[in-house]
Amino acid sequence: MRHLSTAKKLWGLLGLIWLAMLLLAGWSAWEARQVMLAERKTSLKSVVEIAMSALKAQAAAVARGELDLEQAQARAAEQVQAMRYDGTRGYIYIFDEQYRMVAHPTLEKGAVVRDFQTPDGRYLFRELAAAADSEGGGY
Repeated sequence: MRHLSTAKKLWGLLGLIWLAMLLLAGWSAWEARQVMLAERKTSLKSVVEIAMSALKAQAAAVARGELDLEQAQARAAEQVQAMRYDGTRGYIYIFDEQYRMVAHPTLEKGAVVRDFQTPDGRYLFRELAAAADSEGGGY
């Protein structure tokens, strides 16, 4: 270190400061991303809980004899189709065990989505069903 000139020492120090700032900025961006992801998960969980409450209310109406099953299912589908989260970008939908759409804001009721693939070849609804059945419930 003694053989370095003062200018080289200052440039070296400046380089270290810049490196530290870049590391700090990177860590801060990563941390902000983690917070936003956690907030989005919490928001989605809340919307799903609201949807489940709506479905349970319709099931209770059937149990009390106030509605028949078909009426309750139609009401529940309407309620779910109207639900949005993340502004208006996110929505809730329901498909059954045969991958037939029960409620979706843009797809027809009864549309079979089992073989729907993303541009990269993944079976979207099969993966969604597997994630929902997993321990974390798809979150």
